[in-house]
Amino acid sequence: NSNRLTINQDISIWRCKYNLLQKKYLPSEIKYFNWIQIIEGNLTVRDTKNESKTRLSATQYFDSIDVQTTNVPGATDQIDVNFHVIERNTGKLMLGAGVSSGEGLVGTLTVSQSNFLGTGNTVSSSISTGEINKTYALSYTDPYWTDDGVSRTVGAYRRDVNTEDLATAAYNTYSYGATLSFGVPLSEYNSVAITSTLDLTDIELGSNASEEYVAFCQDITSSTSTSGCNSDSLTIASAYARDTRNNAQFPTSGSYYHLTGEISAPVFDMKFYKFIGKGERYWPISDDMSFKVKGSLGYADTYGDKKYPFFKNFFMGGPKNVRGYDQASIGEKTLNAVTSEHETTGGKKSLYGSAELFFPPPGLKNVKGFRLSAFLDGGGVFKNDFIGSELRYSAGIGALWLSPFGPLTISYAKPLNDGINDSISELQFGMGGAF
Repeated sequence: NSNRLTINQDISIWRCKYNLLQKKYLPSEIKYFNWIQIIEGNLTVRDTKNESKTRLSATQYFDSIDVQTTNVPGATDQIDVNFHVIERNTGKLMLGAGVSSGEGLVGTLTVSQSNFLGTGNTVSSSISTGEINKTYALSYTDPYWTDDGVSRTVGAYRRDVNTEDLATAAYNTYSYGATLSFGVPLSEYNSVAITSTLDLTDIELGSNASEEYVAFCQDITSSTSTSGCNSDSLTIASAYARDTRNNAQFPTSGSYYHLTGEISAPVFDMKFYKFIGKGERYWPISDDMSFKVKGSLGYADTYGDKKYPFFKNFFMGGPKNVRGYDQASIGEKTLNAVTSEHETTGGKKSLYGSAELFFPPPGLKNVKGFRLSAFLDGGGVFKNDFIGSELRYSAGIGALWLSPFGPLTISYAKPLNDGINDSISELQFGMGGAF
């Protein structure tokens, strides 16, 4: 829809909101509309136009956004600003699949509706059917719980973990939990969140369980049992995020930083704290090429007289960090005296970094939904001190295609310094869809 703007005068944007709502591009219950950045007395139309396009893209309500300006005949101080948008379906169906030499085939299903019953609220459910992780989750988010833009999310989950097929020491956990979180916007690019989680976990240890796992359960239960234990917790977490990326799907400039601190309340079995910092930065090289650097740092420990919960350890390896290695396979190895196999149990410290160059497929022009990349990954987890020899590196190529069925990613990575006991998975992929 077109809005005629008069430079250096007070500009109302409510007509634009009305027109978009009438076309049913946006949920009818949205209480704020500050995506169109038009400021009284602003002479720099190009800046406000680009900021408006970035804000609209960040909402993820639209598949494409095109902004055009034209002069008004007979007027030297007026222009027409036209926002041409194509609506994105607010309902999403995401399917995922992956293959590794250790875990085999893994599938995930996520169904979400961003405008549930026309309220503007989001309902999301997800199911993971992998051999290692099975998760069932349901959440309900009110993005404008208060008039100040504070969001509230209520959720519940069931999570089963079976690490028998991983390179880690084997154990099973069965968890039930509920979450309550609030998101507080500080500015256009900055926000904080506070989350409380009640988690009830049953730990099952086999006859070949690691000594570290057995020692934890015996410490929690004050017994000599080697079969497992119950480990419950009530945690409070706070997070800070800053996001200045220019596009939610294919960012080419800007940055994203996220800091999280979590601590368990001294009312149940576990008494621990955990800090995670991660970030990524994009630099445009040309219209079709960009460069990304990202990394993360984690630290965790116990503050009471109980041992740190081993299943809260950091793990490294897989398609989400150091590609080319099996999921959770990187880390110091210990020899299991019963199975005679080398295993990793993760660590209380983690370090990860990656550099990636994105470029269009050779010979193809104007392909906005497909790009290739070349990357270098590195990272590791540590039980106590940082040990350089435990870091693992890989290099490879990847591809991302926004197909009609949703995002499709594939990567081929070659480990650069894998050890004799490391588990390798060079080819990894995932796919998704929307309705």
